[in-house]
Amino acid sequence: MGGISKPTETKWWVARSADGSTLHYGSTEPDQVTTSGQPTFEISDDQGGMLEKLARFSGKFPELKIQDDLYAGDIYQVKGELFMVRKPHKAVGLKPKDDPSIFLWHREDSTKDQWVAKEKVSVGTVREYLGVVYKCLQAHVTGPSSTPNLATKLWEAVK
Repeated sequence: MGGISKPTETKWWVARSADGSTLHYGSTEPDQVTTSGQPTFEISDDQGGMLEKLARFSGKFPELKIQDDLYAGDIYQVKGELFMVRKPHKAVGLKPKDDPSIFLWHREDSTKDQWVAKEKVSVGTVREYLGVVYKCLQAHVTGPSSTPNLATKLWEAVK
């Protein structure tokens, strides 16, 4: 059963038709009236969660091209992976993973995924590092100084 609410923090959402042919996504700001309970309406606490929900529809997003004017919130794909623009700029290369300050990217979560620098991770994300599986404790963008074995406030070894 649906309801009407006013979130106290930004929520990211994905709405789609039952067959996936129509797709809408965006955010709801604090105190903005919204509805819930729609069968194909999914909500996330952050942009990374929204990208995760959109990943299965990657073919619906344009390929990133050099010299494209990019705007915050736009979503593109590169080799089947989804990327969201964090800051407006002109595309000068096709390696969005190299700059997490202007791109956010998503890959499916798996205990077989290796930890990599420059990836935005959410609470509960699982990555392997030096043969040990870790779970993320706090959302952050990974970096060379936040490897799971050193950043114990960000990562916990899975037993």
